[in-house]
Amino acid sequence: MGKNLSNLPTARKCGDRGKRRDNRREAEVVAQLALEHFQRFPEQSLGIIAFSEAQADAIREQIEILGKEYPDLETFCTDNSPQFFLKALENVQGDERDAIILSVGYARDDRDKLSLNFGPLKSARWRTTAQCRCHASKK
Repeated sequence: MGKNLSNLPTARKCGDRGKRRDNRREAEVVAQLALEHFQRFPEQSLGIIAFSEAQADAIREQIEILGKEYPDLETFCTDNSPQFFLKALENVQGDERDAIILSVGYARDDRDKLSLNFGPLKSARWRTTAQCRCHASKK
């Protein structure tokens, strides 16, 4: 297995610039990817690394919403179990899983503007930390 990179061109912040610190659309997609991972590879562990606490919270909320329809997903996604973790990048130390989903959270707003404040993305240390957490594939 190798890397699987997904670009979400429709994951805009939709006019929330300056009002929100997360990307709800991307959080929905990441939660859906977690569900797909659980359904296709239930024996494989999964880690989700968000590039901010706000984005991690948005993803957690979306997983809880999906968990109402798919109770087994909620069980699988018990935080910090051997099968799953969902953490902000700065809290990922020594955690490894079979598959990793990286949620960057950055997107253009409704006026097609992209903030150039990339926070932890500027640091090679954080990028390396995120990339080294995966045993099998990266999304």
